[in-house]
Amino acid sequence: MKTVQWAAFVVMALAQLAVPFLMIGSREDVLASGVAYKFRCGPVDPYDAFRGRYVALSFPDMQLENWTGMFFDGTETAYALLRVDEVGLAKIADVTLSPPASGDYLKVKAYGGGAGNSTLWVTLPFDRYYMDEFQAPAAEAAYRGQSRTEEGAHAVIRVREGEGVIAGLYFGDLSIEEYLRQEAEKTVPAE
Repeated sequence: MKTVQWAAFVVMALAQLAVPFLMIGSREDVLASGVAYKFRCGPVDPYDAFRGRYVALSFPDMQLENWTGMFFDGTETAYALLRVDEVGLAKIADVTLSPPASGDYLKVKAYGGGAGNSTLWVTLPFDRYYMDEFQAPAAEAAYRGQSRTEEGAHAVIRVREGEGVIAGLYFGDLSIEEYLRQEAEKTVPAE
């Protein structure tokens, strides 16, 4: 009897250990083999007492104007087909209730559209960029300043089979980590 209990315990423990490894592995797989898209980022509320140390992201280009399709109430999973505009930024090309047969897409929440409303808003499944907790406050301040400039900020999102993972936050060609490193070097007094 004890052998059966130990075997059941080992199986249960292995199953509990497997869940986080499968979740991490899935995200790492998207990062390694997903298609990279640049999403323009916008300014966000600079203060939130309940959130930890990360950079809060906002994606201002996530709506479809002149939408003539169905009404979405924001409760169902929708699929946003992606395209790249003339300056290389990701845009939403279409939103459907089933995965598109071709092209890259993300699982999203959509709301609006239908009779009398020609705008469809899309909410992406991510709004936080986690980074070194000691650099996050400086990164948040830099992001707020940079996202209001002409060049702006963008997040590179790797996309594969509806899943998206933030690969990095950029100001032009500089990653935010490299931007902060260069800013720190400017403030170090010369010897």
